[in-house]
Amino acid sequence: MSLLPALTARAASPLVNRRQLMGAGLAPLLVPLASMAAAPTRDAAIRSLSAAQEQLAMCSRLVASGPSLEQLREAASIMGTRELDEANLAALFDVVTEKQSATEKAMNSAAFVVYYEEARYGDTRLEPQTPGVRAQQNGFRRDVLRSLDDLKAELRLLASGGAEQDVEDLDDLRRYADAASRALGDYLALSKK
Repeated sequence: MSLLPALTARAASPLVNRRQLMGAGLAPLLVPLASMAAAPTRDAAIRSLSAAQEQLAMCSRLVASGPSLEQLREAASIMGTRELDEANLAALFDVVTEKQSATEKAMNSAAFVVYYEEARYGDTRLEPQTPGVRAQQNGFRRDVLRSLDDLKAELRLLASGGAEQDVEDLDDLRRYADAASRALGDYLALSKK
């Protein structure tokens, strides 16, 4: 079926409805444009994560020793960049993190049986004795996102100027920045192998 008769019949109105598109075999045009955007490649995602690590290092240097209110505000603005946006980082992590293997899928599907068989017979051969690369990547990912969330909250509090800076708050700020930087560095080191 051609779309031309439908369009010529409605010459006064150039709008084409959903039923006409479906009948003409043009249903793929109904997919939203956002979903058609190309996902970054693994190498591009690693480069973007490295850029995020550089931004995080810059923020860490700003809060390293007794930062002024201006330095705190500058660090807060760095934390608000696209490189350190939580949704952007999560999407990059999704691209870089290793996909679940067939063995992992099978073990997850049979987790109930495996758990009770191990407990019943003391047979631990089925479960991996050391965490795999994917498990380690997911652990570092959680650490990065949690530390960044804590760091952003602490920076918002201190950069607002309403709260007085005490030693504990500044220590927390440094600890969160160091934890996020370390976890992202470990994730990248593991992922580049």
